[in-house]
Amino acid sequence: MLSDYKDFWKSFVYFKGRTSRSQFWLTYLVNSLISLVSFGLVALPLFGNVLLRQSNIFHLAPTYQDMIWARLLPILLVFSALAILWQIVILLPNFAIQVRRLRDAGFHWTFILFRLGDIAVLIPYVGWVLTLACRVTLLVFFCLRSKK
Repeated sequence: MLSDYKDFWKSFVYFKGRTSRSQFWLTYLVNSLISLVSFGLVALPLFGNVLLRQSNIFHLAPTYQDMIWARLLPILLVFSALAILWQIVILLPNFAIQVRRLRDAGFHWTFILFRLGDIAVLIPYVGWVLTLACRVTLLVFFCLRSKK
């Protein structure tokens, strides 16, 4: 698994060639876990603060809660910046591995443009269906066996 992830970073701008299903999905898993943890570090304190304000379980004075929140805010901003930076860093390598996976499954690389179907989510109802259809189509393509 570690070697597959190293290969992901070694070939982060290499659009030619192929990527096996196992390499693609292991890399996807690792990147998803890192993203989940990074955004969780931001979301957990935010939702925790909302829950503390909504419930009187702890009987904390509002000024004490505000003081805790004031100390947490700079840390949350740093974690938010790191989470966004992580998404920007893995954008091009994810694009490259998806193109290689499509090629390995026997499809032309232009099918990656189905990712643009996410823009259609802005159109109520019809756009949501179109976005779902594009995502499911790519998911099926990524899951297909290699065509060698």
